[in-house]
Parts: sequence; structure tokens; C-alpha cells
Amino acid sequence: MVAVAALCQCCGKEIVDSVHFSIQCTNTKCKKWTHNFCADISEDSLEDRAPDFECVRCAERRVNITSAVTHAVTVKAPRMGSERKLEEILQKLKTLDALEKKIDKLSGVVAGFDTRLKGLEEKFDRSQQQVSSLQESVQRVQSELLQFEIYTRKNNIEINGIPEVADENLMELIVKLAGALSVNLSVNNIDIVHRINSRNTSKPKPIILKLTNRWKKEELMLAANDWRKKTSSQLRVPPTTTALGLNLPQSDIYINDHLSPYQRRLHTEARVLRNKLGGYSAGAAVWIKKGVIYIRRSKDSSAVRIQQLDQLEKLSHDWKDYFKQ
Repeated sequence: MVAVAALCQCCGKEIVDSVHFSIQCTNTKCKKWTHNFCADISEDSLEDRAPDFECVRCAERRVNITSAVTHAVTVKAPRMGSERKLEEILQKLKTLDALEKKIDKLSGVVAGFDTRLKGLEEKFDRSQQQVSSLQESVQRVQSELLQFEIYTRKNNIEINGIPEVADENLMELIVKLAGALSVNLSVNNIDIVHRINSRNTSKPKPIILKLTNRWKKEELMLAANDWRKKTSSQLRVPPTTTALGLNLPQSDIYINDHLSPYQRRLHTEARVLRNKLGGYSAGAAVWIKKGVIYIRRSKDSSAVRIQQLDQLEKLSHDWKDYFKQ
């Protein structure tokens, strides 16, 4: 029942308690009444609907609020998704910015390495130039030393193969040897003559003969070479103690230039190269003239003067197609 006269929330007309049945809105902020027929509620159903009845205005207001909230949520949801995406993009940009700073830092480090590398390359180039200069200096010194050794040995002869005897007189022995080769040699032509130690203890110690002038040296060596040609049908067969009439045990005698240790090594390597070319039978030859070592590839090729080991290495490379072994 309506305690006081009220207007229907639906039709706006007065609700007369003695005439009309009505129902109250359960919204605590409203509590207004509505005709039962305006609310489309039968008289019998009024009691059942009373606990949860909502007038038309409150219902409309609730629907409008719900629609508004739904709309707000519907609109806000994509906006929140966009914000999250934007936040992710900003975070990625921050990461990219950090990476860019790291790259810039690394670029600086690399630039520093490039500078250092360039400095090292320049230093290496200077070192290479210094090494080349030193190599040239060493080769020049070696060449000068070689010339000095040749000069100091220009009057020297090395004689191998003469047996050693007790109380030997090398001065008289050399004069007799020269006479057997038809060379007029006196003790006045001899400056020094002595034996030197040798690593090969199974053979007689070599004799070093130093003459007073180069001409006598050349005469004696030429005579030994001529003797080999005249007394033997085979070239390169040395004279012997017996053939020369020396009162000594039978032995081959070799008369050669007195070479320095470095020249001896050059001579050894040159003979190795000669043998690879087939030796004398193939026209390859090695000889020494006035202390200088020469080599030729064949009878028709020009002689090459050997002063450095690297010359032989280069010749070995250039002549490898002519090797017989």
C-alpha cells in the first residue's frame, strides 16, 4: 500500500490506494511506486515480484549505465592493447638505443684497433726495409770478406794425398814435386809450407803451400792440369806419387786452390749441383780459377761465377728441368 499520494513512475498519474494496486521500486535511491498495470504485473503476482522490482526509470538508468560501461570497456580494451604495444615498442626502442650506443663504442674500439694495426703495418714495413737493408749489408760484407779471403790466399795452394813420413822435409818435397811437373821451383819461391789438421784422420793431412808470388802458383797448378791431360786418356785422373817419381807410398795427389771455409762450402754445393746436371759426361762442370768458383750447365752454356749460396739455390731452381737425377 502507498502511504501517501504518489505519482506513477510509468504513466505519471496519481496512485490512489483505494482504487489502484501498485508496487514499489527496490532501488534504495528511488523507492517510488508504479501502477501494477503500468508495470504489466497482475494483482496476484505483486507479492512475488515485490522483492526485486525495479521501476522503469531505474531500469532505463541501469541499462544506460550498463551500456555506457560496456561501451567504455569496449573502447578502452583496444586502447589498453595499443598502450601495451606502444610500451613494447618504446622498450624495444630503448633496447635499440642501448645497442646503438654499444655499437658506437665498439666502432670506436675497432677504429682504435685499425689505427694500431695501421701503425703496426707501418712499423712492419719499416722493419722489412731495415731487414732488406741489413741483408744487403750482410751480402756486401760477405762479398768483401770473400774477396779479402781470395786475396789473402792468392799465392796459396792446397795439396792433398801426399803420405806423411817421419822427419819429412816439406820444402824439399815440394821442390821435387814441382820438378816432376816440369816447373822450375826453388826454396826461394816458397814463403811457407806446412800441414794442417783435417777431420778425416784416415787420409794424410793436407799441405798448405804459400808461394812468394802468384805467377809461380799459376804455373804449378797449370802444370798439374797439363800433366793429367798428357799422362791419362781420361780427364780428371790425378797424378800419383809413383808416376811423379816421389819416393813415397802409392797415392793420388790433388793440387788445388787453398779455399776458405765458406768457399769450400760453395765448392761442395756447386759440385752437388753439377752432379744433378749429369756431371762431366753431360758437359756440366765446376772449376776454380784464381780463387773464384765457376759452374756451367753444359758445354754450350756460359760459365757462372759463384760468390753466394743463394746463387746456387737460384741456379738449382732455374736448371731443374736439366737434372739427370
